[in-house]
Amino acid sequence: MKNVEIPKIEKLEVGQVIKNYKQLCEILKIKTKTGGSKITQLDKLQDFISYHKEGNKFIMDEIKSTGAVLIDKRSLGNNTSTSMEIGDIILHKLITEYRGKQINVTSTELLYRMMLTSKEYKLLLNDSEMYQHFTGIDFKYLNSFVLKVGYQLNRRVESALNRLKNSGYIMYDKKMYLKFKDIDESEYIKTLENEEEKRVFIDSRLLAFKKLNNIRKEEDKKVIPDMSIIFAYGEYKRFRYLVCDELNKFYDDECINFWNFYSITTTKLALKVVQDDVKYNKNLEYVKNEFYQLLERNTKEIKDNEILRLEQEFKNTILEEDRNILFGESPRYKSSEIKNIMYNLESMNKNLID
Repeated sequence: MKNVEIPKIEKLEVGQVIKNYKQLCEILKIKTKTGGSKITQLDKLQDFISYHKEGNKFIMDEIKSTGAVLIDKRSLGNNTSTSMEIGDIILHKLITEYRGKQINVTSTELLYRMMLTSKEYKLLLNDSEMYQHFTGIDFKYLNSFVLKVGYQLNRRVESALNRLKNSGYIMYDKKMYLKFKDIDESEYIKTLENEEEKRVFIDSRLLAFKKLNNIRKEEDKKVIPDMSIIFAYGEYKRFRYLVCDELNKFYDDECINFWNFYSITTTKLALKVVQDDVKYNKNLEYVKNEFYQLLERNTKEIKDNEILRLEQEFKNTILEEDRNILFGESPRYKSSEIKNIMYNLESMNKNLID
């Protein structure tokens, strides 16, 4: 079996400036490469770090949790086994529906528009509180679920986008939106374009992350090891507020939200590709099944444990309701709610894909 080259990210810091590719490899203790091998290597590094470039310089935007990445990669298996099919699906949609027009979408929205995930998945990622309200599924489970699968689905899509970009079919960039509210309460969106604004945003996230952990210490809560898993701790909304609070020191209007998005444009070369609807439908069916199997594998343990917990809670509730009925109190309501939550949990993976 070929050894996997694992970069040493321990000495990296958010905001760190690395003067060139050679120095980056020296810090990460990995071999320098050239040509296509270098492109592949830099693509795989996105599993561990997020960065942007200023000329030859690499600016660190995010350092990801090594342990979480290794778990993800092992569960993911060979992501090239579906990146070609996902790429074909994306290209088909871009050509048949957008005809070369630029689209700006988040990774979650892209999965939905490509018909690879459902409205329920979109709701879970965009508004977990509303999803919890509809399903009753415990927040702790939802947070663990997103940590286990959200990154992996996004990573497969990005791998497919890189494949299309390297083939000359699309051009794409990852950008950042900031949402503001002005003095008249009107909302508007700003795209971070220049390097100074990007640096301000990176610094604001770093300061907000430190503040968040200081608050958690005061609350006798566990410190979050890195920014990439804030959602799993149920702290994204508070983190977002703290980031915007820092950004408000640099902007006249009030920051109320921010998010990453892909800016994708189809090339003229892609528009010459003849689309095959039969192949597209087969690819769609194949990838959706692969996504479903991935969700089933990666959430089996936490789902089984949550079902056991709910089954025990159901038994205890039935006993309590039996006693209440005996004394003329209300009939069974809570036990019915628990049964409904168990049903939603069992069908969750299927509903997120279909």
